Amino acid sequence: MNRASAFGYPPDVMDMSFANQALCVRHIVEYGDGLKSQVYPVPTEIDEAVTSLKLSAMGIRTETLTAGQDEYLHSWTMGAWRSGGFLYPPPQGVLEKVGK
Repeated sequence: MNRASAFGYPPDVMDMSFANQALCVRHIVEYGDGLKSQVYPVPTEIDEAVTSLKLSAMGIRTETLTAGQDEYLHSWTMGAWRSGGFLYPPPQGVLEKVGK
């Protein structure tokens, strides 16, 4: 959230960063045997969980996207899409839509 919008009180940015780091370490401990020795992005599930918990702790309510909103959001071919592939792992079913 703070990285995307570039706003935020530094301690809030830091606690989210530390939470992501701690959960990534747990992810490596649990799944490390199946990982290659390379740099990986933070798994989307971890990043979204940290963001959701932070917003909830701040008393901010979020909504779930409708199917139409989700389809529109993932129909874009710019942004996270680079050189015929996603910069970040795509949501389920997106690759089929773009012909990969």
